[in-house]
Amino acid sequence: MAPTCDLPDDCWRVVASFLATSDLCALSCCSTTIRAALHHSLVWAGTHCVLFGRPPDAALGVDAIKLTCRVSELEAWDWFGTSAAHATVGMGWG
Repeated sequence: MAPTCDLPDDCWRVVASFLATSDLCALSCCSTTIRAALHHSLVWAGTHCVLFGRPPDAALGVDAIKLTCRVSELEAWDWFGTSAAHATVGMGWG
């Protein structure tokens, strides 16, 4: 029997606020319950603010914000000479 995710969505969002984009994506793969909790504009808007220093455009949806954050992180890995496969937890630059 698979474990259930008994935490409320708000708790998952608090946990998510401390994670880098790649870690958010990995956590979203754990279960459909967690994926639904993290597929929220507040989670990805916070990540966008950390990466870009400003909130995302109000017209962007959650999927567009998530994609922007993920692509930006992958490009940063290339810029620092680190591959996504060899990235460490966090921003993946170490």
